[in-house]
Amino acid sequence: AQHVPSISIVAPSILAIYQDLLLERANVKHASSLCGCLLESLLSRFGGMLEQMLLVIDISEKKK
Repeated sequence: AQHVPSISIVAPSILAIYQDLLLERANVKHASSLCGCLLESLLSRFGGMLEQMLLVIDISEKKK
């Protein structure tokens, strides 16, 4: 159990990354496709955990 990251560390980190990517995607001109790809990857791996935290996931990102 000592080699497994705690949910109290993982969840806030993933949430912060998700929120930063949404913000950057809206504010950057040339890297918006990169942000979109990173969001797609993040949601494919951690979308269920974000939903468990009662976070409203952007449907347009989730369907990709």
